[in-house]
Amino acid sequence: MVFFLDEDSSSSSSEDWRRRQDISEKKFHASFPVQVSTLLWRNMMTVLREPTLLKVQLMQSIIVALLTGLVYLNNNVEQRKVMNINGAMYTMVTNMAFMFQYSTVHHFCFEINTFYRETQGALYRVSAYFIAKNIAELPSYVLSAVVFTTILYWMSGLYASWESFLIYVLVGVLIQNIAVSIGYMFSCVFGSLQVAVAFLSIFVIPMMAFGGFFINQASLPAYFIPFKYVSYFGYGFEALVVNEWSHIDEIPGCTKPGTHGCYGSGSDVIRMLSFKERNLWPDIGVMAGMILIFRFIAFSALYIRVKVRR
Repeated sequence: MVFFLDEDSSSSSSEDWRRRQDISEKKFHASFPVQVSTLLWRNMMTVLREPTLLKVQLMQSIIVALLTGLVYLNNNVEQRKVMNINGAMYTMVTNMAFMFQYSTVHHFCFEINTFYRETQGALYRVSAYFIAKNIAELPSYVLSAVVFTTILYWMSGLYASWESFLIYVLVGVLIQNIAVSIGYMFSCVFGSLQVAVAFLSIFVIPMMAFGGFFINQASLPAYFIPFKYVSYFGYGFEALVVNEWSHIDEIPGCTKPGTHGCYGSGSDVIRMLSFKERNLWPDIGVMAGMILIFRFIAFSALYIRVKVRR
């Protein structure tokens, strides 16, 4: 049997192969530091020329913080408000986790085709783009988190201490950056806005459910226990609970100490939630590690996508 190969098809395939070889072998005209600084400058100029996104982020943070703060306004430490105080802290975690996560996915997927064209033209390395994007977007996310947590902390009437306040803000910044990192990860892995958003919800909702507020982590069935170790909601909530209740030596109104729902001190609240006071800084360390892990996965997926397209 003899197979005939169309001449035009063969020529087209050869040209395509040579084009890919030329692209893969093309050298970058600028050094890596120059690539990063140039991309960083471009991203910063984009924000300065079109500051609407930053303004919307700040306004959203202020409005949501004020509305949430009104719900939990001036919580005094007493038996019937223990749940309110815990609710105020978990609400902070969920707001930081969801507020900008989906907008991150949308923005990343919106510019990914431009990124493909520029990397295929060997204008810059994938790593230069990813580092510049992370650095350029970090200040706006940190600022939004600081504004939100500052308003909510003092409106909620939490423990009045600068140390506790700064830890509270730090946890908020970490949770938000974990959420943004997960947004990067799903955008880079799937490359499509619709698919990324669909799978993002499947991933995030269980993480929220196993955060320790809706269900006590000590009562989880054995087959769900692994989920609590990857729930960034849980690490953030535990850090906030320990940060708040470890300073409270007495909770007024407990007539039957030791019974369920009757807390003699803040330590009783921490134990009731199956948290440990010694876990404050380990929780913060784990959250910082999650940011690095999720962003490394995002970068690896983006790098593989560019290699496959070449």
